[in-house]
Amino acid sequence: MYLSNKALKTLSEHKYAGSDASILYHFVLRHWHNLAIRAIPLWLAPNVVTLIGTAILISGFLCVAYYSPFMTSFMPPWVYYLSGLCLFIYQTMDNLDGKQARRTNSSSSLGELMDHGCDALIVTVQALITAAIANTGPGYLSICILLLLMSPFWFATWETYHTGILNLSVINGPEEGIIFLVIVFILTGFYGPSMWNQEWRLLLGMKEDTLSFIPDFHLNTIVIYAIMIPSIFTCFLSFYNGICEIIKKKKSIFPALQHLITYFMLMAAIITWYLCSTHFSLTHTAIYVKSASNIDSVWFYYPRITQLTVGVAFGDMVSRFILAHLCGEAYPLLPRPLLPIISMAIYSILSYSLFGYVYAEKVMLAVITPVVFIGYGEFVFRTVNQICNYLNIRVFTIP
Repeated sequence: MYLSNKALKTLSEHKYAGSDASILYHFVLRHWHNLAIRAIPLWLAPNVVTLIGTAILISGFLCVAYYSPFMTSFMPPWVYYLSGLCLFIYQTMDNLDGKQARRTNSSSSLGELMDHGCDALIVTVQALITAAIANTGPGYLSICILLLLMSPFWFATWETYHTGILNLSVINGPEEGIIFLVIVFILTGFYGPSMWNQEWRLLLGMKEDTLSFIPDFHLNTIVIYAIMIPSIFTCFLSFYNGICEIIKKKKSIFPALQHLITYFMLMAAIITWYLCSTHFSLTHTAIYVKSASNIDSVWFYYPRITQLTVGVAFGDMVSRFILAHLCGEAYPLLPRPLLPIISMAIYSILSYSLFGYVYAEKVMLAVITPVVFIGYGEFVFRTVNQICNYLNIRVFTIP
C-alpha cells in the first residue's frame, strides 16, 4: 500500500484522542498500570512493549494449540493458569505501551497503528484460546466466539474513523472483557475443564427431567450465548455514538453506512463459507469426533489454520481502516484483504451446490492462507517503512 505525501503529512499531524470510562480501569487497573510502568526501562521503545505483550499471548496460544489442537482435549491444569497469566500480561503491556510513549516523549502515529494493529490480530488468538479452554470443539461455537470478539473491534474502529475519538464504554472488551476471560481460564484450571460439557441441570443439582421444555444446553453454550449480550450492546453503542456525531457535524451518513456494509460482507462471507463447507452443521461440537465425520471440511480438519486465515484477513482490514483514519483518506467498500474470504465463500457455495460436498477445499485453503499472510506482511512492511522514512523515526528504538 503506497501512501501519498498528502496522506503522510496528515498522518504526521494526527493527534490521538480517546477516552476510557471503564469502571474496572479507573478503580483497579490504572493503579496496577501506574505501578507496573516503573518496571519498564526508559530506553525501551513503546513499540517493543507492544510486541512483547503480543508475543507472550502468542506463546500461550501455541501451548494451548499443542495440548488441544481441535479444541476438544482436556489439558493439564497449568496450561489454563498459564493462559490466564499470558492474557493478563498482554492486557497490561497493551496499556503500558501508551504510557511508555508519553513517558519517553516518543508518541507517534506509527505507535498507534502498531498498537491497534496488533490488537486486531490478537482478537483471533484470544478466540481460539477461549474456544479450547471452553472445550467447544471446532464447530459453530468456536465460530461464534470469533465473530463475537471481531464485531465490537470493527465497530470501535468504525466509530473512531468517523468521530476521530476512540471511546471505551463503562464496560468494555479491553478491560472488563479480558479480565472476565482471565478469571474463566483460572477457574477452569481449578475446577477442571469437564464442567464446560455438563448440562445446566446437573450444574444446578436438578433432576434430568426438571423443566424438560428447556433445551439441554451445556455450560459452554450458555456462556457463549450470554457473551452475545454485551457484545451486541457494545456494537450498538459504537454505532449510536458514531451516527450522532456525524449528524451533529452535519455530514453525510452514507460513507459510514458503506463501511458497515463492508463489515456485513465479511460476516456473511465467513458464515456462508462455514455453513456450506460443513453442510450447515450446527450440532453440539463439544463432543465432535473428527474421524467419525464424513464431512471433509477445513473448519473441522484444520480449524486453527482456517480461523487464523480469517483472523489475519480481519487484522489486515482493520489495520488499513486505522491507517485510513490516521491519513484522512477514504476506506474502500471492498478492501483487498476481504477478497480471499469472499472467494472461499463463493467456492464453498459452488462446491456444495454442484457436487454435494466440498471438493478439495484443503487445496483452496493451502492457496488462500499464504495469500492472506503474505499480503498482510507486505502491507506492514511497506507501511512501516514509509512512515519511518517520512517521520525520520525508528520502529524499535527511541531517538
